[in-house]
Amino acid sequence: REGRSFAHLLVRDLPISGIQIDEERGALSVLTKDPGTFYAGLARVVTDSGAHVTEMLSEDDNLDSVFRYLVSRE
Repeated sequence: REGRSFAHLLVRDLPISGIQIDEERGALSVLTKDPGTFYAGLARVVTDSGAHVTEMLSEDDNLDSVFRYLVSRE
């Protein structure tokens, strides 16, 4: 339930193109096409909501991801 409430805040306040909620693990997976704006606003949403965030991972932080993104734009 907390995950759904937090997901609602993220979708409402940040540029998100997709979100998956795994309530069993207490995890959210978020997709955005504007990571700069997303990361800039994320701290504010977390602080304002009082959410307990224990870990954040980015799957697009390597050269392979950048290459796939650039190739898919053609």
